[in-house]
Amino acid sequence: MKALTLKVEHLYGIDKEFNIYMLNFNGIEEVNVDQGTLDIYIKYDENKISINRIKLETMLFLGLNTIPSLLAFDKHYKEHLEDDVVIINNLCCEYCLKGMIEELLMTEGISKASSDYDYMNNKNVKIYISYDKRIITKEQLNELEKNLNEY
Repeated sequence: MKALTLKVEHLYGIDKEFNIYMLNFNGIEEVNVDQGTLDIYIKYDENKISINRIKLETMLFLGLNTIPSLLAFDKHYKEHLEDDVVIINNLCCEYCLKGMIEELLMTEGISKASSDYDYMNNKNVKIYISYDKRIITKEQLNELEKNLNEY
């Protein structure tokens, strides 16, 4: 079993219906929602359901499927991890950052991402990541940072 934690912008109106909805998908074994931290923890079988499907169904249920709303994620990898910081020199807006976080979620080898963004500062925003060094090289990480800065 794999695990995924998604931190979303808001959980307004989320209740037991969300758990029932998500548990109806083949491959999802457990769902826990923490209203205080805005974290959604999902245990799943990667042979039956993908991270992309989990993200899409979560955002659809929450009504967040039309705008980027992912603040952070953790795929709960345990081994071969390196931590790094990606600097976004001149962030356009919060939606761009959330789009970047969603892009990182779908990047193979990226285990975790969060940021230090606040509404008062859009210069040199830090995205803290953990990545599997067997899958992503430092050169690929530098290219990823360059691409995110062209977002």
